Amino acid sequence: MKHFSALLFSMFVLVIVGYSQARVETNGKVRLGNTRPTNDPLNEVTHEILGLGTDENRVGSKLSFGDYGRASLLGANVYVGEFGTTDTDRLELGGKNGFHFMVGGDRVTNGMAFQWVAGSTNAWVFDIWGQVRSYGITLTSDIRLKSNVKKIDNGLTLVKQLNGISYDFNKPISAERIKLLADAVPNSEKERQEIEKERNKLAEESKPQKDQLGFSAQDVQKILPQLVTQDEQGMLSVNYIGMIPVLVEAIKEQQTTIEAMKKEIELLKKK
Repeated sequence: MKHFSALLFSMFVLVIVGYSQARVETNGKVRLGNTRPTNDPLNEVTHEILGLGTDENRVGSKLSFGDYGRASLLGANVYVGEFGTTDTDRLELGGKNGFHFMVGGDRVTNGMAFQWVAGSTNAWVFDIWGQVRSYGITLTSDIRLKSNVKKIDNGLTLVKQLNGISYDFNKPISAERIKLLADAVPNSEKERQEIEKERNKLAEESKPQKDQLGFSAQDVQKILPQLVTQDEQGMLSVNYIGMIPVLVEAIKEQQTTIEAMKKEIELLKKK
């Protein structure tokens, strides 16, 4: 009987190990999820979370901290990292095509998101949807890093073609988010309140930012195309800082004209 019980227990353990989705391997690695062929030839990864994908790569893994959006009023801060300042450790985040940080929605809804994207010629290295505030900013401008340097000519002519405008800025809102909230059906009073709260939030975010000053990117593109960039959705942006050297040269040209006119006036006064 004891032999039979031991055999039954051994078979049970083998079944659990065979079907377990949490594994500690002989090399010390901890794997969560179904197994897959290794892609770590240097044996550097110590913990691996595999997704529910049906292919051998087990794509689609997701790691959640806290309530995953289920308890809006009871959530607490989530901390990832370590305390202390006596070492040189750092948190490294990597993505083949960049990565995104989002707060309260997606990167085009509420103006509280930013992303690092790299890997293509025209990629945005650091892209922020929303207001930016800083105590100062400097841009690398060392002449040793520049080639094909030329003086800006006809600055005044260029500036005279630009038209400053005032406008109300309509922030882009995700169509998917609009539809999701429009179609949402609450299953409880609490859910109804949460949906209503999100709908009110969306309505507030949809209001335009009034009394803005600037240029039309389409107009600037015709005059100074090097100051206009286009993203993957076809949206145009203007490099306003790049306007500064053009304005400087325009002012210098204008001042040269003013000085010449002053001399002519002085000569006329002496006659």
